[in-house]
Amino acid sequence: MHITSPKAPQSIKDKIETLNLEPIIEKLFDWMIDPNVKIAVKVFAADALFNMRHRYNWIQEELADQIHYLMCNGTAAIQSRGKKLLNNLVK
Repeated sequence: MHITSPKAPQSIKDKIETLNLEPIIEKLFDWMIDPNVKIAVKVFAADALFNMRHRYNWIQEELADQIHYLMCNGTAAIQSRGKKLLNNLVK
């Protein structure tokens, strides 16, 4: 989550631009889907995916769908973060 943050140091941003992040993105979505993964991991995975949405345009729609699904029966933490991320995805 921190290395994908807009506040990450420029040297990290430059290095990230040279990497193929699709295997990482796949793993982050796997964590969000897996019912055995703790909610904090799901939230941080969602944040990291949110941070990468401009590099891979397809993330935005998939992330929104996954957040909606998690919010159906989710905890207060996922409800709160989900609303925040969904509001920011629309902007």
